[in-house]
Amino acid sequence: MPFKYYLTTNFDRLLYTSALRSGKNPRIRVHPDLDRAHTVEGSIHYLHGFIVENKKPVENQIVLSRNEFMKAYENNGNLKTFLIPTFKNESILFIGCELREPQMKEIFGICKLQQDMQQQLMSLMEAKLIENPTNYILRSKLPNSTGIGLSEEQIKQKMQTEDEYYESFGIKTIWYENPGENHIELWKTLDRIAGIQEPSPYQQLRRD
Repeated sequence: MPFKYYLTTNFDRLLYTSALRSGKNPRIRVHPDLDRAHTVEGSIHYLHGFIVENKKPVENQIVLSRNEFMKAYENNGNLKTFLIPTFKNESILFIGCELREPQMKEIFGICKLQQDMQQQLMSLMEAKLIENPTNYILRSKLPNSTGIGLSEEQIKQKMQTEDEYYESFGIKTIWYENPGENHIELWKTLDRIAGIQEPSPYQQLRRD
């Protein structure tokens, strides 16, 4: 994928293993050792810790329980110090998340406040305004009325509500179809972003 680097809240080796299989040997950083200076090309940042298969997790590295979560996202903590400037200055594509946690809302609120203050300062100095980065989130379209008992109009309204929710954070929603459970349409969407051509029938068979 044509991304500068990767952030994940998963604990497993999925991203790291995939990078190795593609012929890369990425640098990985794990909570609480997170720093903007480490966001080099292709690096992977495990925001909630990293668990190596068949090994005991490192103490104070995993963010899983409520207390661990609250501690990790405390003010001036390592995670917030890392995420706020990242979300403020980088264009991010969010995949497989909803960003509903109060901590995420707070982080985006801080980012927007800082961006607004920066724009006001540049305006007072009569300097060229700095364009804020555009963020995106991939979201599966809601199922049809036979799935959840909603009319098409109600579904459109729920999608509009989500659009407005993410737009308040400066995030644009990219909707994709998901008729089944394998999220193949998400895969195709990522392929298009990466500039990968449609797979051959053999590759498609392997995916299915």
